[in-house]
Amino acid sequence: MEFKFNVNKLLPRKINKVTHILIPEDFKGDRRELNECQRQLSKILDDMGEASAKAQGLSKSITSAVKLRDTDHIVYLLVDSEANNNLGSVVGLLKTGSKNLFMFDETGANYQLRPRCILDFYIHESRQRMGLGNILYQYMLSEENIRPVKLAIDRPSEKFLAFLQKHYGLSKIIPQNNKFVVFHGFFDDEIQDVRANRYSLPPRHSFDIGTPPNNNAAKSNSEDVISSSITSKLERPRSLSLYSEEDQKQHTNELPIISTTVVPNNEATSFAPVIIETEKTVKASPSCSQEVTGNNQHGHLDLKFYHSPLW
Repeated sequence: MEFKFNVNKLLPRKINKVTHILIPEDFKGDRRELNECQRQLSKILDDMGEASAKAQGLSKSITSAVKLRDTDHIVYLLVDSEANNNLGSVVGLLKTGSKNLFMFDETGANYQLRPRCILDFYIHESRQRMGLGNILYQYMLSEENIRPVKLAIDRPSEKFLAFLQKHYGLSKIIPQNNKFVVFHGFFDDEIQDVRANRYSLPPRHSFDIGTPPNNNAAKSNSEDVISSSITSKLERPRSLSLYSEEDQKQHTNELPIISTTVVPNNEATSFAPVIIETEKTVKASPSCSQEVTGNNQHGHLDLKFYHSPLW
């Protein structure tokens, strides 16, 4: 892909590594030149990212200058220095980065990993089938010191899968729930994720492993617990009572004595009203008064209670 500016001056190496700061490795210049360098580099990343998405049939680009910021992603740009009247052109792009992934091996065991991933890989249509993709891929492997089988591929195309099988012998795919593709050998030397269920309840009893329980000790401990529970019952403190000791004694002495008529067992009981005699009258509450009238014509006492007004 050709540009109007001098690509060889911006990217002097054959393969140039670009990080989130959007500055080439060999850049030397002042602040004004730095701003111009970042503008030109952003143009290369955006245009190459759009071309890669179009070649893979994606709706939006994966690689851009904005998406590269604030990440650990690395973009490797392959340059042809003799193209475009010796101004240079960018013919290849390869982006790597780390991702938090939940993955499964061939046996179904689950893993929580943060592997190094291939996020985007593109060689310009005019330079394909020339071995340039293998050159770019080999450079990335040496720079990151990683084996091809330990890389997770994000949504690889059919051409990319054929490329991996041809140059690196990767053909046995382990299916994943996400859109990443890994091959047989990816989970070698990896630690399985054996985290416990966070909704599980703790056991009721815990015992020391390797020491058998002592029945006598358990029995004595249970007896101590029972005795301690019995002795731990506390009497209600007298300070919580509403009355003093003298008032309580006086209150018990003033309780009414109820006398009832005793009916013999051999006599049938009638529904006649039981006359209740009280030795002492119950004091009325301060909020009400009691008025007793004389005997009326029916021979019953007429008890009337008048509540005192609230105002």
